[in-house]
Amino acid sequence: MEANKYGMIIDGKMDEAQWATAEEHTGFRSLATRGGQPVPVQTSFKILSFEDRIIVGIQCEEPELAAKKAAAAGGSTAYGGNSIEGFFSPSGSNYEFYQFVVNMNGGTYTQYYSEGGNIRPDPYKPDWTYGVYIGETDWSVEIEIPLTAFYWTGTARWSDTWMLNVTRSRPGAEASK
Repeated sequence: MEANKYGMIIDGKMDEAQWATAEEHTGFRSLATRGGQPVPVQTSFKILSFEDRIIVGIQCEEPELAAKKAAAAGGSTAYGGNSIEGFFSPSGSNYEFYQFVVNMNGGTYTQYYSEGGNIRPDPYKPDWTYGVYIGETDWSVEIEIPLTAFYWTGTARWSDTWMLNVTRSRPGAEASK
């Protein structure tokens, strides 16, 4: 793999120097439908912004990783087994958002939603890159999204403050931050 123009290799490892300066977000909780309690296996993420793209790094603790890998073997759909979802709103409104999904095994899904999810223009095929790394007791994802991927949001609707929700699905559980 080659480094991008910012010297980062999108391989899921989050070992580049830029990650050391990024603020970490953690404290995922079960979705409200499951009681909103702290989850037993944590997830954290960091965001790097550049003039023409954002890169999100997500670290997923998984103490039973060998069993999860065996259970997910061959399942490369976005929603099979362990997966991460990022919901991005460049307008800062829940009126419209972009969804990016990456599964531990490399399955992906993208979608654009407007009117709070009531409209899903088709097809939405953004240019983006991801990398997954699987360690002994954790797995991680790096997602590189050029700002051009948010092409359904008109210039007048862009905000300096975006909304972002990151969720993690594990078999039988889903957590959000």
